[in-house]
Amino acid sequence: MGRVENKVRHVDVLIVGGGPVGLVLAYQLAKFGHSSSIAIIEKHAKSSQDQYGRAITLYPRSTEMLDQLDLADELAQECFACRDTVSYDKDGNEVHGRGWYFMENMKDTQWDFALVLRQKYQEEIFRRRLREEGVSLEAPVELVSVTVDENTPSGGHRITALLKNGVTGEEETVICKYLIGADGGRSFVRRALEIPFEGSTTEDKWVDWFTVYSVGQRVAKEFFTKDCIFLAGDACHTHSSGAAQGMNTGMHDAVNLAWKLSMVLRGLAPSSLLSTYESERLPNVQKLINYDKDISRLMTMQLPVDWSGDPNADPNEILGTVMEEASTFTSGLSIAFDSNNVNVPGTFKSNIDPAPVISGQRGPDVFLHKPGTFEATRLHKETPNIARFHAIVFAGEPEHTSVYLKEFSAAWEKSKMFSGISPISWLTVPAKSSPSAYELLGVAPFGKVFYDKEQTAHSRYGINVKEGAIFVMRPDGWVATAAALGGDAVEELEVYFKNQQQQQQQPPPIMQYCFVEGNFADLSRDLAEYLRISTEIEPLLEANTKDEVLKKLVTASAGLNAYPEKEFTAAYNLLVYLVMQSPNVNMFLPRMCEHLSKPITSAPLNGSGLALNVLTTIFNLLQPDNDVRWNVFSAILRLVKNSGNFEVLRPQLKKLDQWIEEWELDEEDQRKLYGQLADVAEDAGEQGESYQFILKALRTFPASEVSSKEAQDLSLRALKAALISSTHFDFHDLTSLPTIQALSDSHAEYSELLEIFSEKELEDYTDFRDENEDWIEKEALDNSALHRKMRLLTLASVAASTNSKELEYKRIAKALQVPVEDVEMWVIDVIRAQLIEGKLSQQKQVFLIHRTTYRVFGEKQWREVATRLDTWRSSLRAVKEVISRERQQAEAQKERELHEAERKIAGASGMGAGRRAPGGRDNMIEMGTD
Repeated sequence: MGRVENKVRHVDVLIVGGGPVGLVLAYQLAKFGHSSSIAIIEKHAKSSQDQYGRAITLYPRSTEMLDQLDLADELAQECFACRDTVSYDKDGNEVHGRGWYFMENMKDTQWDFALVLRQKYQEEIFRRRLREEGVSLEAPVELVSVTVDENTPSGGHRITALLKNGVTGEEETVICKYLIGADGGRSFVRRALEIPFEGSTTEDKWVDWFTVYSVGQRVAKEFFTKDCIFLAGDACHTHSSGAAQGMNTGMHDAVNLAWKLSMVLRGLAPSSLLSTYESERLPNVQKLINYDKDISRLMTMQLPVDWSGDPNADPNEILGTVMEEASTFTSGLSIAFDSNNVNVPGTFKSNIDPAPVISGQRGPDVFLHKPGTFEATRLHKETPNIARFHAIVFAGEPEHTSVYLKEFSAAWEKSKMFSGISPISWLTVPAKSSPSAYELLGVAPFGKVFYDKEQTAHSRYGINVKEGAIFVMRPDGWVATAAALGGDAVEELEVYFKNQQQQQQQPPPIMQYCFVEGNFADLSRDLAEYLRISTEIEPLLEANTKDEVLKKLVTASAGLNAYPEKEFTAAYNLLVYLVMQSPNVNMFLPRMCEHLSKPITSAPLNGSGLALNVLTTIFNLLQPDNDVRWNVFSAILRLVKNSGNFEVLRPQLKKLDQWIEEWELDEEDQRKLYGQLADVAEDAGEQGESYQFILKALRTFPASEVSSKEAQDLSLRALKAALISSTHFDFHDLTSLPTIQALSDSHAEYSELLEIFSEKELEDYTDFRDENEDWIEKEALDNSALHRKMRLLTLASVAASTNSKELEYKRIAKALQVPVEDVEMWVIDVIRAQLIEGKLSQQKQVFLIHRTTYRVFGEKQWREVATRLDTWRSSLRAVKEVISRERQQAEAQKERELHEAERKIAGASGMGAGRRAPGGRDNMIEMGTD
């Protein structure tokens, strides 16, 4: 029998380790647009993985970093926010001002507390959010071996990793560009690469529930080796749990590395940027280890090894002093980096000495106000970590800084680097407010505007409001550089960002083209000389064969992708001008679009923006009904897909239906367009929008083609997307499509699965899973994710079908097949999924339902509604009867009171008997006759 070859796949990044560090690394890379080119594996199955990890605490800086990644709010929903601590002496008496007292003085951050949440629950959130980005943790999968091909150029697929499935025993080879070992203190990656793990093991034994373990205080000699392998978290540093820094330090590793790796993978930065991961993290880790050695001894009532003070000193008192002195380092707020290519001191000089904030330090999270509403916001909220730099123009008081602002604006407008698509976002922060930002500044704002009307932001950054400044923030929230506000700042920032770019070999010197007016022949000669094809063009010009001239020019324009930025733009402007004069313009545009869709090697930082500007110009110059516009738009989509910046496309999509009508696209072309848009959105991490475009594509199939292979493949893609999405719960948009209905013949399992998720409950899914376990694995469906989603849907169904507004914990636990103590977590999740509205009553152990939504509305639901209507009708009838009885009783009471009043009046008249009224008649008799 021949040898069966194992599977082989290629990825850009393989992450080994599914703990918090590995998960946050994978989440970031997926969020930054690499979801289809990364993989993350974990040796242990989920059932055993929860037994590992003793971490529970995140300090303010760690939470800030997760906040900028849109993860902190979800953690905060479930955490215990610890702002106060209590210390006791050996006799059990409370002692103030010792140990963790520093936690009560955390300042200068929105997250001024220790976020306490067990590691297993943090990991659940990270795994779920990672799945939402299109990446699932592969477990149990073990790394068996890893080798690096030294002959493959740096940045290529140099690494070969052999993986083994812990359940099936199957092996798979993964070939990747980069590998990250986040596989814990006993890291296989570190040992396989023979990286020294230097340090010592403490003599002290630490008790974790019923486990006693020793702690190694060690640091790997290298965090980055062979230009392609990284270590992160406990894989490169271990220490005691005394200062609760383990997971925090790992988070700093993950956040420091991810944006750098993303920018290198996208060609936006040189590979040398990756070396700053080690140079920035290693010194801070070593500082932590030194600090931890003292902490761990003091917490076990021993004096530090190098202690030179009173040998009889109380270790508790020393511990309080040590932790107070290191409080900002412990909280992470003072962690800083030395100057390097990323952290560059600029021309800005603070009027405060020493400056409150310099390059390499954390950028403080200051309060700002939005224009118009003056709603409060925070700087960190407006500068999220999306692997982009943020340039903040602190405009000061414009009446004093107007000259600087106008100089900067004029130079900024001329700069090609800051136009189009680039990894830089801009904000403008004036030191006062106004009804109009433009009127206040006197120039067009740079990006979004936020007011610092109390001037606290300027003050915290050490900026004179009469001078202003420009701060550049790294994607991870540390200060990159700062420039003095003015015209020279643009050149300073250009130099800074060019130093962050991938270094490319420059093309041969060519003359700078200046756009001048001229006839077709003269301008063609200028461009031909520019492209080094003068000898080929001249005979064609003499023969007056303009289209042949344009063919040559368009063909040669492929070389422009290696020319300097300004020359690229000028040359393409001229080429577009010449081509648009031809009556056969459609002959040349497809080739130009092809060239512009390829990388601009001379400008990796903003080449996509340059090409997009040219394509947009072409698109706008064409008549609305010109069907070549469709080709140009397709090229724009390819460009946006490569750049991963879906945001630049979003405003244009409002006109999509109008364009489709103008281009008169048939159903097949519409389907192709929607498919492209779905791919672009998916690559940018916009899974929801991608799904909607797939649905639109499915609606273009005529009845005769609903069972075609194309229709079935697209239907499966939509169905899989809906199933694996952690936010999609309404499947009616699928069940009504003929192409989806046709799956019942060709893909019965998928059709059955859709039916289960549309209208059935957990027990049905469990039966399906047991019967189709091999199929689920073959289709690479995440059973744990499906199982979780089915539980949420089941809870929604149970809530919708109950006649009461109260749902007992026991009933929920039975329906979801979970312990009663887990019920509250599931209820919180189903509320977050917006399937139910309500609140928990822990005292009564019930879920109080405010609103529910039916998953499907069929005969069963009609019967439930009828039952409820009958109940309501009976209730109303009973209410009506009560009201009727009360009414009758009230009327009877009123009648009795009236008779009583008449009786009293009659009695009063009787007391005057014998008197006669004028006319000789008795008044009483007269009243009676009336």
